[in-house]
Amino acid sequence: MFVSLKNFTFSYNDNNTVLKNINLEIKKGEKIGLLGINGSGKTTLLNCVFGELETHEGILVFEKSPFKNVDEIRKRIGFVTDTVDIIDYLTLKELIVFMEYIYGKENIDYDKLEMLLSLFNIKDVYDSKLIKNYSFGMKKKLQLISILIAPYQFYIVDEPTNGLDIVSVYYLKKIFNELKDVTYIVSSHEIGFVKETCEKVVFIKNGVLSEKLDISNLTAEQLEKLFMDWYNEK
Repeated sequence: MFVSLKNFTFSYNDNNTVLKNINLEIKKGEKIGLLGINGSGKTTLLNCVFGELETHEGILVFEKSPFKNVDEIRKRIGFVTDTVDIIDYLTLKELIVFMEYIYGKENIDYDKLEMLLSLFNIKDVYDSKLIKNYSFGMKKKLQLISILIAPYQFYIVDEPTNGLDIVSVYYLKKIFNELKDVTYIVSSHEIGFVKETCEKVVFIKNGVLSEKLDISNLTAEQLEKLFMDWYNEK
């Protein structure tokens, strides 16, 4: 079991309960979408799984407490945050050298790196421009590349299409669909993206999570209706 949450509740303080009695299991190989409106608790849930927030009861990642074993857990998870979290005082060439230092050259998929640089149309600024001078969309592409070239078996992905253009979203969907022997949970406002890259979904509203649902036989429109029906009932 990659992730297990049982009656998990999280509060930033005693008067602000953000997640309420969450029950969720993520097994090896599952590709799960997380759908909810702004402020529903999506990012908080993902941060708890990553060990970013102090938690003690009801949550296990790789059968261990993520907060108490944060360094060990993070080495095994590729986390794409909803904000662009990337070192921006380097060039792209220098960033790749840094990734080689972090991951080890032997652990980087250089074929995938070349493919991603080409698909995302970034090669022309490889060594001539600091990342801080890139557009938001270009920085988002680099954030995704820096995670996808490493040999993670579990990805947490929060709003992957934020700032991406139509062409980049198209290729990103293909990239996710080609990930083999990988487990991930993707939070997104884009129902179409979730439908095309995930096999199951959970809905969240006001910190309350739905049961895990199989969406393999649903269209994007049917998934949207299913979400709205659930949302209006809660």
